[in-house]
Amino acid sequence: MIDGEQRLSFAEWERLAQRAALGLLALGVAPGDVVAYQLPNWWEAAVMFLAAARIGAVVNPVLPLFRARELSFILRQSGASVLIIPGHFRGCDYPQLIGGCAPTCRRCARWWCVARRRAAALSSTRSWPRRGTRAADGRSRRHSVAADALLMLMYTSGTTADPKGVLHTHDTLIAEVQSLERMHALTPRDRTLMPSPLTHISGVIHAILTPALLGTSAVLMERWDAGEGLELIGARTSHVHGRRADVPAGSGRASVAAADAISPPSVSSRAAARRSRPISSGAPALDARAASPSASTARRSSRPSRPPTRRTPPRWAARPKAGAIAPGELRIVDPTTARYVPSGADGEIQARGPECFVGYADAALNAEAFTADGWFRTGDLGRIDAAGYLRVTGRLEGHRHPQGREVQHRRA
Repeated sequence: MIDGEQRLSFAEWERLAQRAALGLLALGVAPGDVVAYQLPNWWEAAVMFLAAARIGAVVNPVLPLFRARELSFILRQSGASVLIIPGHFRGCDYPQLIGGCAPTCRRCARWWCVARRRAAALSSTRSWPRRGTRAADGRSRRHSVAADALLMLMYTSGTTADPKGVLHTHDTLIAEVQSLERMHALTPRDRTLMPSPLTHISGVIHAILTPALLGTSAVLMERWDAGEGLELIGARTSHVHGRRADVPAGSGRASVAAADAISPPSVSSRAAARRSRPISSGAPALDARAASPSASTARRSSRPSRPPTRRTPPRWAARPKAGAIAPGELRIVDPTTARYVPSGADGEIQARGPECFVGYADAALNAEAFTADGWFRTGDLGRIDAAGYLRVTGRLEGHRHPQGREVQHRRA
């Protein structure tokens, strides 16, 4: 993991995660407890994720841009027992921020600051517990964790409403990594540039779980800078997960553009023409991407094996990722009757599969998000064309976007 001048090897990541895990155990954190971190794109975020996961806790990554309203809601609903924060970041005094949330978040009475004065170890403004720091203790106190146990609780942005807590298990997140491995042919030789937050689903998948499971490397960017990003792409990465399309030809072997809105076709066309490499783009909400990235949010993506060229304009459609979900696990239905629509006709896109999140922290939201037989309702309109591609054509009129926004029906 490359974080500026700091390079964290897998052995060092393991050692630091072990140390932090023992600290969490010494604090009384038990399997199933929620451990929250509100950290920037620092290697310490990856350490805390692994530390909490290895003792059976539920990891709750919190976006650093959240302030008192969102943070109070998240800590109150999640019941986090520990919160890890930066001291100061981008003009925000986080201890002061947490102090302001304290009256409404009494359950989360313990928080620690990560200071960046030393690169060799986690340091804090409060003393990390010294009890139980021997490696032997770590082996004897390691917990067995069921594959279907909860691993992550992540909240949507809460743009116009309270954030929604999305629940993932070890199985669902591993399934997503495995689908990416097949789709992009990832190997330990690959390095991914990661400007997306390590507290967002993209950052967790591409910069924490993919390295942990596949042995890939991640190049972290604390904040996005186009010039610096281009330099890093040219010098250090083979796989780009970012937002800029004018990438130098010959740099990297693949790119994945992700944003909160679907990229205009001209952007990916220009990128494809300059690079002649596979380009995928999409606009996944956390719920949708977390639900089943292989189907419900492979929106308007060019198929990786058929990169668009100048002579072949990109097809703003996508096939479900090969091997990611079982055949038949994506359907187009009439949103009113739930009956299948004829081939080529528009209907609501519904999906299910091993990557699908298992529900919301507020169980009352599940009835609207899932059908009675377990399909996730994306709220997108689309059709399957004659070539078998999923073509997204708009949104259901009046359908509430998973992040809380009312989205009017629009045609592509």
